[in-house]
Amino acid sequence: MKPVMEIVNYIRTHVLNHRQFKNLIAEPDQGLPGDLPLHCTVRWLSKSKVLSRFSELLNAVKLFMEEKDKNYPELSDPKWIMDLAFLVDMLCNLDRLNLALQSCVC
Repeated sequence: MKPVMEIVNYIRTHVLNHRQFKNLIAEPDQGLPGDLPLHCTVRWLSKSKVLSRFSELLNAVKLFMEEKDKNYPELSDPKWIMDLAFLVDMLCNLDRLNLALQSCVC
């Protein structure tokens, strides 16, 4: 979780980086989803959205970080990527459960 939040905050908190990343994923032939959401540590529920979007944009993030000469070996480690996918699935299921429980409250 820590490298993902560091990378997302690096991209989102620097205006130039954010603009360059948006230009990278906006290329018409890639068909990538929208921008990375900013993660706020106060809202733990936003972690699933951040992680899920990060995993969808993993190749673009890896390319962008290489262009910026930021070394994150985790982005190329298959075991770490599998752990990330497991965490994304788990948090998405917990979010669905949370929403279901909120709708059942009378």
